[in-house]
Parts: sequence; structure tokens; C-alpha cells
Amino acid sequence: MGGVASPAGGAAVELLRQLCGPADPEIARALRPGSLRARHGAGRVRNAVHCTDLAEDGELEARFLFASDCVA
Repeated sequence: MGGVASPAGGAAVELLRQLCGPADPEIARALRPGSLRARHGAGRVRNAVHCTDLAEDGELEARFLFASDCVA
């Protein structure tokens, strides 16, 4: 089984980060008011969505969250 395909190609990670917004919902409300964390976050721990800040952590977290045969 192959990896996850993205219609955004190489920009998918950056697009997801923009959609999520800054980790702190208060900062997200000031800087990215339309982001998921700005709209739905309750605090730094309960910030509505998980999204890694570091590209290097993406593969590690994908392997943790998804079956190993789903991660390329």
C-alpha cells in the first residue's frame, strides 16, 4: 500500500499549518483569525487540532498515528 496522496503536492504541509494556525489560540486569534485554532481552540493544550511545527517530526508522527503500511 502506498503513502497518502495530496492534491496540493509539496505545499500540503504548509497549507495544513496555515489552516491550523499558531499553537496558542490567543495568538491565532490575533494573527490568523480564520484558522481552526483561532475559531475552536480553548487554550494551548486544548487547541482544537494537532499539527507538528517541525517538518522533521512529520514522518515520526505519521508513523505513530497511522498504520505503518499507510506511511511512505
